[in-house]
Amino acid sequence: MAQLKKPSDLPVVTAEEYTPPLENRKAFTRTSHVRQELAYIYKLAKAGRMDTGEATKLTYILHTLSKMIESEMLEARLSTIELKVGRP
Repeated sequence: MAQLKKPSDLPVVTAEEYTPPLENRKAFTRTSHVRQELAYIYKLAKAGRMDTGEATKLTYILHTLSKMIESEMLEARLSTIELKVGRP
């Protein structure tokens, strides 16, 4: 059985070296994509493979992106409702 590496034995990942885990690097079009990315960053930081400062920066950007996606989805839903009730 292969022995697991300790977090201190794993290489540290910087923001420049960071590779998103999403298949084919698809665009973040849903909040679930952002959630997956946040979980990946959390795992890297918790294992000591990413500096917590780098993780914090990426997390902040992803949080902002998530809020933008959420706002866009709500805006689209509101537009649909307004069209159904006859408002501009």
